[in-house]
Amino acid sequence: MAFRLTKEELKIYNHLLAALSETADKLHETVAQFNATMTEAWSAVEQMQNRYNDQVQEAQKFVNTVHESRQAEFDAKSEKWQDSDDGQVAYLWLDEWNITLEDSDLEVPESVEVIGLSFNDLEELPT
Repeated sequence: MAFRLTKEELKIYNHLLAALSETADKLHETVAQFNATMTEAWSAVEQMQNRYNDQVQEAQKFVNTVHESRQAEFDAKSEKWQDSDDGQVAYLWLDEWNITLEDSDLEVPESVEVIGLSFNDLEELPT
């Protein structure tokens, strides 16, 4: 004799399966909405990142111009002046201005994916 669910157990099983199936469908819909929203939101992030990177490049040009100009002034001074207290202060100032500003390199996040819902296992049980 093979096992079978009782009428009451079958009723509970079917109720649980229907509820889980409905909720799983809503979960898939919600994830799809989230992914669409994330894609739209990423567009705004990408726009701001591009704007930021453009400003970083502008600032880097300024930093380079200032550094190169002051480096030329420093190099034109005598070795005696460069070794003096004022020269050492100027050298440290130049060193602080010798920087490279980094662009933002955010990457689009992966979308959310619903996988391996356990209700599928429930659905495949013999009744």
